[in-house]
Amino acid sequence: MNRALYIKATFAFAIVFISGALSGMMVKDVTDATEERKVPCKVTLSERMTAYLARELELSDMQVKQIAPFVDDTCALLEGIHKEAVSSASEAIEICHHEILPFLTAEQVKKLNQCETKRKEILELESGYQLQSSAECSH
Repeated sequence: MNRALYIKATFAFAIVFISGALSGMMVKDVTDATEERKVPCKVTLSERMTAYLARELELSDMQVKQIAPFVDDTCALLEGIHKEAVSSASEAIEICHHEILPFLTAEQVKKLNQCETKRKEILELESGYQLQSSAECSH
């Protein structure tokens, strides 16, 4: 093998290697984005908030018991606000989708319906913003 051919082969190998690495990074980013949505954790917002406050403020067991009713009330209020906001947002999105239908092709309508199905699945999955980000759901 002469030197010029050796250089060309090395250069081609480097390009293929770099292309593969870049492709792998892009696939990883897409995969990571889709894996962010997991099964909702079973720990309630109240339990997570209490655990967070206890950890960050170094609360005693007695203090945790004393603040528990306030945390529970606040979380019930937050859950109501969240459900109302999700409902309003869903209604606005559905109105928008209905209004843009006349401007879409049949294929675009099909894709929009798929997007809507996916959005509803995500809402059901999240069910009260209890996404799982760690083994303990401590987010």
